[in-house]
Amino acid sequence: YNLSSKPLNMGDYRMLNLVNDIIGLLDYAKRDKAYLAGHDYGATVAWHLSVLRPERFHKLIVFNVAHPAIPKLIVFSIAHPQVFAWFYKNDKEQNKKSSYMKIFQLPFIPQRVLSRKNFQLCENNLVTSAKPNTFSEEDLKALRLSWSDAGTMNCMLNWYRARWQRPIKLTEEQWQVTIPVQIVWGTEDKALKFQMAESSVKYCKNGCSIKLVEGATHWILHEEPKQVNKIIIDYFKA
Repeated sequence: YNLSSKPLNMGDYRMLNLVNDIIGLLDYAKRDKAYLAGHDYGATVAWHLSVLRPERFHKLIVFNVAHPAIPKLIVFSIAHPQVFAWFYKNDKEQNKKSSYMKIFQLPFIPQRVLSRKNFQLCENNLVTSAKPNTFSEEDLKALRLSWSDAGTMNCMLNWYRARWQRPIKLTEEQWQVTIPVQIVWGTEDKALKFQMAESSVKYCKNGCSIKLVEGATHWILHEEPKQVNKIIIDYFKA
């Protein structure tokens, strides 16, 4: 979110727009196909790319994010036992972990609360959900500076708002992933339960392996960069 462009309208964060952004980069680079990796919301976009544009990718590797098949959660109508949607509705622990997403749908209030006391809530949530010393004071200072840029907090929230309020509607069959997938999961993720990774396998028609990284949290890329890089290289080379 630092110096990159940040459209203010929620509609700009609709998943189809985010998918088309990545396809546009491939087209600009004159690449017919690429290897695809993602974490957090980047992983959500990567999952959608593998579903909507599988012909453009060789393989997919995602970190600590389940398959995103998700009906219109804003009205809590679960039409199929899809991964995140099912856990949100039926698993009390995951519902509690993800309750902030519902709060993020409110206008104005979330960005004001998150911005108080120089983004103290954002910083606390980041530090307490990661292993000790994952983020240095220099890292946190840079983050606070980027968060304070005009409109940034609202744009960050727009990712959540667009996902809930403007979801892509696909059938159960259309949600199937046809390229090979590997899911990598830090075992100490405080935000997302590992069982969602296991439930994601049924959406992968061309094979899906799960690799656990013991002791890593949701911020696995920051905590275990060497191990993560090796996992990615080994998987894409295989």
